[in-house]
Amino acid sequence: MATQYTSLLGLALPVTGELSGSWGDTVNDAITSLLDTAVAGTTSITTDADITLTTTTGVANQARQAIILWNPASGTTTRNITAPAQSKIYTVINASGGTQSIVFRGAGPTTGVTIVKGESAVVAWNGSDFIKVSNTGGSASFTNVTVSGTTTLSGLTASTALALDASKNVVSVTNTGTGNNVLSASPTLTGTVAAASLSLSSLTATRVPFAGVAGLLSDSDNMTFNGTRLTVADLADSGLTSGRVVYATTGGALVDSANLLYSGTDLTVYGLTVGRGAGAVSTNTAVGASALAANTTGTSHTAVGFNTLLLNTTGTDNTAVGREALRSNTTASGGTAVGGYALYGNTTGANNTALGINTLFTNTTGANNTALGYGSLQLNTTASNNTAVGYQAGYSNTTGTNNTALGIGALYSNGTTSGNTALGASSLAFTTSGTNNTAVGYNAGNLLTTGSKNTILGAYNGNQGGLDIRTSNNNIVLSDGDGNPRQYWNGTVWTFGAARRAVIGDQFVGDNASAGNNRGVVFGSVGLLPGDGSGNPSDNSYELGSSLYRWSIARVVGVNFPATQVASSDANTLDDYEEGTFTPTVSFGGGSTGITYSYQNGVYTKIGNVVYVRVGFVFTNKGSSTGFVLVSGFPFAAYSLSYADAVGPCSFGGMQSLTSPLNMVMDNGQAQGRIRQYSSTNESTLTNAEFTNSSYVYAAFSYNVA
Repeated sequence: MATQYTSLLGLALPVTGELSGSWGDTVNDAITSLLDTAVAGTTSITTDADITLTTTTGVANQARQAIILWNPASGTTTRNITAPAQSKIYTVINASGGTQSIVFRGAGPTTGVTIVKGESAVVAWNGSDFIKVSNTGGSASFTNVTVSGTTTLSGLTASTALALDASKNVVSVTNTGTGNNVLSASPTLTGTVAAASLSLSSLTATRVPFAGVAGLLSDSDNMTFNGTRLTVADLADSGLTSGRVVYATTGGALVDSANLLYSGTDLTVYGLTVGRGAGAVSTNTAVGASALAANTTGTSHTAVGFNTLLLNTTGTDNTAVGREALRSNTTASGGTAVGGYALYGNTTGANNTALGINTLFTNTTGANNTALGYGSLQLNTTASNNTAVGYQAGYSNTTGTNNTALGIGALYSNGTTSGNTALGASSLAFTTSGTNNTAVGYNAGNLLTTGSKNTILGAYNGNQGGLDIRTSNNNIVLSDGDGNPRQYWNGTVWTFGAARRAVIGDQFVGDNASAGNNRGVVFGSVGLLPGDGSGNPSDNSYELGSSLYRWSIARVVGVNFPATQVASSDANTLDDYEEGTFTPTVSFGGGSTGITYSYQNGVYTKIGNVVYVRVGFVFTNKGSSTGFVLVSGFPFAAYSLSYADAVGPCSFGGMQSLTSPLNMVMDNGQAQGRIRQYSSTNESTLTNAEFTNSSYVYAAFSYNVA
């Protein structure tokens, strides 16, 4: 709810929970200052004209002032001063430099009362109009004056009748006959009595008169007015205590509050001092005894609680909430401390955030730290750039920097080491001098002490499942929820569980569970190699897959077989593949004298025990040798089978005396073949006689090798 205001004086009525950061301004400007003017302030009117007094709430105005001073330099016309038609007492002084009277009236307007030149009067609202309570000086006029008892009028002759002269003054007359000046033994005056002065012998000078029983005038021993100041000797309750704020209870009786005190400077509510702190900097807010007590020029602070920011002098933009939070801060800026004793010892460390009791308690000059949780980073002194979240996370850290602890007790024992990251309750809790460790998981690395540059994922505590890395370095451990290491890297070898390991860089992946069963693969510099249990390459020892566990599809760029075939006895095993070229040579009867070629080429592909060849030659001279033709130079010897198993048809030209088509037939067990012609009744091997100097032969066929 927004601030409300009193109906008569327009004073602020702050509401619980509002005005954070501006209590001091509101109390000073909208209550204290306005009360001051309502009791003793003066509205001075110097312009000779009718005026309606200004009325506002929460700020200064004319109608709230206690004294209305009319003092134009000159004037003869009666002027009206209009005030709010509500309960209020004014002292009205007509100090006009002219001869004019003034009428002081309520808004509406009401009839009001006339204050003549030189007169000072106390006027009050009676519920329907303003009336004079008392006056001094000037020539006053009253309406319906009732006088009881003995009244002495000076300047008159004793025992004579009274009459009004031409100037309407009361004078003594000697006649006692009939007419308006005949007085009875106990006269009652009605109507208006006008006189230069009227003295009532029963009243005492300077005392404020009031109407007593039957409307008779009397005066008060406890209320006097000397023409300038109204003095009240007793305000209904002599039991009021100095310094306490007075308020009206049921029935309008005034009492004071033991829980709301005002010293003239500070307003104390329920023991909390609310204001701006020392230095009275407008952007500061201090709530609590001694909050910001030593501040000089520091700005933009919020201090809530006993001794918060007690010693701050020039530091800026700090927030402290809780008993003695940021108590020792002097010049540091940008700190946030929420919780009893949070950042208690901080002096010059900047940009720290502490949330929770005793967080960063002993920090002095360390900067850029964040602590969230009771006792987190409690012993930190000069270290910077640490983050701790959780009950007593990073508790013992003193000078270690760039640490991160998330979880109850994470990095609890870390003192001077840096660069550690612990995520999980009790993770790296007993690390004392190890640096640059990372542990993620409940209890992860809990027993690690001096080891550095380790990484742990899971609940492994540093000495579990036969693996102890408490004091070693550069390890990587992946563990399960029970803390059992499942994968482990020691800088050289990857170990999978208790029986498997992997090594990166000329090393091994495989199974070393038992002797005689050590096998796997090696990541060698020349490729992926078969390996033994020690991580060494092993030639021709192990299979990739098995007859029971096969790879469904193998996608590779190429498959390389050894230069020398390693034959397999398994009919389903491909044990060789080779591609290449060869140069065929032709001889007749074993001789090749004078033979020349314009073309002489052969290509082959060997898959397993089958060779696919394409061979051809073109003569430019068939030479002088004679006998059966023989083509040599094939890359592999043919298997020892009959001719019919290694036969390929030929295309040819430049031949002579041929009677049938030609075929090339491999010799059994030899890397050579013959050219033969076949007919339905005859077959024969060609000789030099069928060739000319321009003969050519091409053949494409396959044959089996041994």
